[in-house]
Amino acid sequence: MFRLIAGVCSFTYSQRDRIRALSQFYEEKGYRQCQYHIRAPRNSVINLNFTRFIGFRSRTSMTTSTRQSVGSHDTEVSSLCSLPELVVSEKDSADENVARRVVKICRSSQNVQLPKVFQTQFNVVEITYTWVENHSSGFTLDFDFHLFNCKYILFCFKCVYIIGKRNLK
Repeated sequence: MFRLIAGVCSFTYSQRDRIRALSQFYEEKGYRQCQYHIRAPRNSVINLNFTRFIGFRSRTSMTTSTRQSVGSHDTEVSSLCSLPELVVSEKDSADENVARRVVKICRSSQNVQLPKVFQTQFNVVEITYTWVENHSSGFTLDFDFHLFNCKYILFCFKCVYIIGKRNLK
């Protein structure tokens, strides 16, 4: 599904797919940012595999950062980023208040190796892609869904969280 919201393109996915994003294509249509919403079935996780980045490398290297939730406050772990930028966040569809940033990928002068493969803890992912005007950038992402099976993980936060919620009802 594709829709325009005030200069932001938005796509929604609910099955295994590939995203090929290129800033020039979206910019020609008047966009400055795109959001990709991926929703797996309940009790599933999402495997994200970034297979290509275009225009994200500076002459030195690339950086990533993550955001950790600490109570009701988020703390940024890394330096400031410059565009283009990808922000990957996830939510639990059973409780929209449970959310966290998975990774932030952007151009930077720090020499940090780029991770490319991620597995979420929850079943909803939002990716926000922002780029520099008149600068070619983009990415390719393959994603797939896998059933989350708690019986093989002894002290898993999600298992405890899901079991706790069921016991409260």
